[in-house]
Amino acid sequence: MSKAAAAFILCLLPLGLDAAHASEGPALEVFAYRESGGVIAWDFSLLGMPAELSAGVVRFKPVQDGAKTLELPLTGKPAIENARLSLKTETPIGEAFADGFYTLELELRAGPNSSGAVRKELGMLVVKNTRRHLSFMPFDKKHSALPPELQAFTEADKQAQREAGEKLRKELLEAAKKGGTFKVPPGHYRFSFDPNNPEQAKGRKGAVIWIQDVQDFVLEAQGATFWFDSHKFTAIALDRCRNVTIRDLTVDYDPLPYVQGEILALEFPEPPAAAAPAQEEMEGEAEGAEEGEAEAPKPAARVVGKVRFRLDPGFESSTAAFKVPNPGFLRAQVFYGEEARGRVIKPNWVAGHSNHQPIKEVEPGVYETALRLRYDYPEPSGVAVGDSIVFCPRFTGNGFALEDCGGMRFERVTVHAAGQMVLRDMHAKDVNVYDRFRAVRRPNTRRLVCNVSDGLHFKPFGPGPKILGCTLETIMDDAIAMNMLNPHVVKVLSPTELVVAQRTGSTRLGVAPGMSVSFHARSGLHDRGRREVLAIDKCEEEGLKEREAAKKLHAWQPSLFYKLTLKEGVEAQENDMLAYPEEKRGQGFQIEDTYIYSNWGRGIIVSGANGVIRGNVLERSGRMRLGPMIGGSHGAFATDLLVENNRLIELKTYQGYMPIDLDAGTASAEGRTERVNARVTLRGNRVEGATYCGIHVADVAGLVLEGNFVTGANRTAHDPAKERIAYSGAELNHGIVVRNCSDTKLDGNRVEAGGPAQKSPLDVSE
Repeated sequence: MSKAAAAFILCLLPLGLDAAHASEGPALEVFAYRESGGVIAWDFSLLGMPAELSAGVVRFKPVQDGAKTLELPLTGKPAIENARLSLKTETPIGEAFADGFYTLELELRAGPNSSGAVRKELGMLVVKNTRRHLSFMPFDKKHSALPPELQAFTEADKQAQREAGEKLRKELLEAAKKGGTFKVPPGHYRFSFDPNNPEQAKGRKGAVIWIQDVQDFVLEAQGATFWFDSHKFTAIALDRCRNVTIRDLTVDYDPLPYVQGEILALEFPEPPAAAAPAQEEMEGEAEGAEEGEAEAPKPAARVVGKVRFRLDPGFESSTAAFKVPNPGFLRAQVFYGEEARGRVIKPNWVAGHSNHQPIKEVEPGVYETALRLRYDYPEPSGVAVGDSIVFCPRFTGNGFALEDCGGMRFERVTVHAAGQMVLRDMHAKDVNVYDRFRAVRRPNTRRLVCNVSDGLHFKPFGPGPKILGCTLETIMDDAIAMNMLNPHVVKVLSPTELVVAQRTGSTRLGVAPGMSVSFHARSGLHDRGRREVLAIDKCEEEGLKEREAAKKLHAWQPSLFYKLTLKEGVEAQENDMLAYPEEKRGQGFQIEDTYIYSNWGRGIIVSGANGVIRGNVLERSGRMRLGPMIGGSHGAFATDLLVENNRLIELKTYQGYMPIDLDAGTASAEGRTERVNARVTLRGNRVEGATYCGIHVADVAGLVLEGNFVTGANRTAHDPAKERIAYSGAELNHGIVVRNCSDTKLDGNRVEAGGPAQKSPLDVSE
């Protein structure tokens, strides 16, 4: 948390005391904390106080083993007015708190002759990556969606904020045309989408604030909060902009773009004893980002049953999120009951809502629907009554959407909710910088997620982004994703004329005349040669879309087709992949000093050229996936990549079974896979806990693996004949696994405290 950051005011409405502690007595009215100069000042205001107070103590009780309870006396002269008492204490965070989870407990002794203490557990404090991430989640469900100071807004307040928002939107667009600096007066502004407004209509989705063809402009938000009321539309879109800076802005949604509640009843049969499908058959099972990026989840048994749940307070207005356009677009996440009480944890995806079945309201605030439950990760899912469930609609609007922009800067921007991706950056024309960008749940609420898809999502087809000192928490897919879509050959007209398409979705082609692309066989990515493109024409041949869909290469099928004319012929075949040259692979990307916590998908999924991933912390999140995926179609080949001094902590479940993972994204059916990744260095990384191996690297020409440390890996045995977890097909029962790499340097790597399935610390094979 930055010294310059605005104070975080966390308020709790009056609470009843726990029956286990006291049936009556003081109740907390306000709880607040502020950080300044390395000291946190805590303020408490209590109602129902007697005239005297003899003692008061605040306890921070650690959940994790090995940490000490911090006990602080409440200070200040008691001044009771109208039975209200205000007290304070201070905490030097750098000295007092280790990283971890702390239950916040308040104990009061009222009056000199009082024989007993009143104790109240207020919530869970999360301290992570020292001073970078500090948040509080109250135990009281009254504060599920919004903190009390925001719940206090009346309809008249909101209407005034809407009017101020519309006035601000017009002023902002006018100022952006002129360039210079536009300052937003601090406060709350609300924005809505009008489909009849040409300033907002944008393609098939629309954008509430749409900034186009602007350059040399600074938006100084000065801590203002922009509220958006529909998850169906992108909040802020920037198209064809240059050198635009957005600074000190907070974005949130009301109503929220997802639905959250408590499971009241479950009806599920026993899981079937069926053989797990092969990975190729599973590729479309996990919905990916907006254009259909997906990766095979671990094969698992699935059953369909019923779930009944009660909405958490504040989510009554969010039920529009139940309505999605197509089956499979509504994802269900489950947070285990005890930990959802306060600790924000990595959720368990239970394979999704079966949205062929309606979500029915069976009584006020109580709903019932069908749910597809996935059983093994390899552990059983363990979903139970009392757990929290979140329904996340897919394929909606993004928080920010950039297209064909360059020289952009986002500084100290905070996003508390987003309908789809927090930020989507497509076809960057120059380096875009994200400096201390935060995507986190709103403090002092019981929100369990930040958004419903990726956090920061990039398809650069040019220079890569710089992601510096950012924080991404409870992202419900990949936290950082830079995974280009590589085209594939649909039809061979002649050696110099080919019909191609992106393997998934409708993303436009990144190939241009004069560019040289390489062609690779689908099986094993064997190189068929590099050729220069002379011309590109749209191809509308009848039946192409249906023909591709029939191949079932992927769950998401192409809808845009192009005819490429090559300078020289190539012996290409249908389904071959095209690889972009280095200058189109996000060249020079940086991800440094960034904290990723408790997301559902991969923590970092990147590939490209001349990239650096340094000094980041991934905790209770998905893995760091490097290089291409899914037959090489998703993600560029990794070349000249440095992965250095990162820390990966407890990446145990789905998308976390091998914390650092790099290969070609496919394996050859005929023999060796092409070493398409080149000159990769993994140095000084620390892996703490893994289901299978700690580091898996394959298909690299020129690998340096030095000074890495792995502890607590191989908790569960891996059988590659049953579960092809790695695309390389490797068996993962070792601390570090290296396959099919050449010019390899291994030096100073340590593996300790291996789990029961660990056969050896290091396994290297050609």
